[in-house]
Amino acid sequence: MSIIRHIAIRNFRGIQSLDWYPTEGVNCIIGPGDSGKSSILDAIDLCLGARRTISFTDADFHNSNIDNPFRALK
Repeated sequence: MSIIRHIAIRNFRGIQSLDWYPTEGVNCIIGPGDSGKSSILDAIDLCLGARRTISFTDADFHNSNIDNPFRALK
């Protein structure tokens, strides 16, 4: 089984910068609507999912700024 030890998201949708170190066991993402919960899960899925093709729109970039790319950090 794989364990996610660190999640770093930059410039993805409503998330300008996020560094999260999930703890062992079950982690819950809780917050009001439109606060970025689904964006965190989508970013994880984009990095670890088995998708063959991925398409992005301007809305996938933070503040729709395509000049500031999003990235997955190691």
